[in-house]
Amino acid sequence: IILPFKHQNWQSMMDSLQSKYPDIDIFLFENHVFPLTEFTSTDMFNTSSWKSVPGVDILQHVHREPHRPNIFNARKMILNPRKVIQTSVHSVLKAYGKSLQAPDRKS
Repeated sequence: IILPFKHQNWQSMMDSLQSKYPDIDIFLFENHVFPLTEFTSTDMFNTSSWKSVPGVDILQHVHREPHRPNIFNARKMILNPRKVIQTSVHSVLKAYGKSLQAPDRKS
């Protein structure tokens, strides 16, 4: 799941990315692992109305595992389908458009 961190929603995130990178059609986002054993009890996303919904509240799991530079880290994609010919699960195999590894939340 790609969740905006600096933006309120996907639309504002994509508007920001597209204004900064107007010639990019494929945005690749780094994948992270969020262990179920560590979570925050603060309700930074105001999910109190979801208390009766069964399952795990993934928005409470904000502590991610450290980046391991020597291990392959798959990417998630948001792309313009009119510019892509073929994809695999985590990458674009053939495209007309340009791609960019989206900036992380520190950028």
